[in-house]
Amino acid sequence: MGNVTVCCCKQDTAPSADGHVQVHRCLDDDCSFEANSLPSSLTTASSKEGLLEKKTAKGKENKSSKLKAKENLLRQAKLKDVTEARKKLQKLCTTAIKTSYASMGPEFECQKNIWKIMLTQTEAVEKSGAATKKMRVEQLSVKIQEALTMGTKDPACLQRALQDISSLAAEVDDSLNNSMRALLQKLMLAISSAPYRSTLLKTVQQVEGDLENGLEPKKLAGFEIEAILKQCHLEQTLEIQLRAGLGRDKSIACAPRTAAARNKSK
Repeated sequence: MGNVTVCCCKQDTAPSADGHVQVHRCLDDDCSFEANSLPSSLTTASSKEGLLEKKTAKGKENKSSKLKAKENLLRQAKLKDVTEARKKLQKLCTTAIKTSYASMGPEFECQKNIWKIMLTQTEAVEKSGAATKKMRVEQLSVKIQEALTMGTKDPACLQRALQDISSLAAEVDDSLNNSMRALLQKLMLAISSAPYRSTLLKTVQQVEGDLENGLEPKKLAGFEIEAILKQCHLEQTLEIQLRAGLGRDKSIACAPRTAAARNKSK
């Protein structure tokens, strides 16, 4: 239905060529013609058209509301996963070095008992070999004791001490038991990974903050995230959780290149 305006009964109210009814108000003060006197077919059609427009607008509004609600639910679900992963990573950053370091004391006491047995057995078989092993044991004992009194306030200094212990142990077979060797490796890995884990934690916290504020997390440079994750040396379960939260699913990150990409690199 076209535009309709009030007209005088004395004027022509027939539809125009384009189907619109041209209705004009009379300038005669004595004219009693009113808008309500328009034919019912015209007013009914106009009302239907208005209702249809309102219904269409309301439908679009409902569709938009449903879409926003769905996006919000997905955002909340992702926020929950990211928060859980962040808490695990935060705990790892706080306790990894301290926990391994705290195990060194008891492990050292166990190692000293093993050394006594080893030296006794070696002396019974070969005195020359026993002297060499005894000297190496004494050196290792001093180095480990130094590391135990050093604490964890200076990770770089502690790392050097642990590397010295490992280097000395490598010179003589069985100079350290498997448990002590594994603990040294675990502690050195925790120290070397600490800066990367801290950087990763800040990144995860940024994503978590964006989600909490109802924002779409900022796009992260894939190669940078991959490099950081590689140096973090995380357990597989935690790494999968973090990848999902950062949009770096492992199946995507490790997907083989397409034939076109391979040919381009040649």
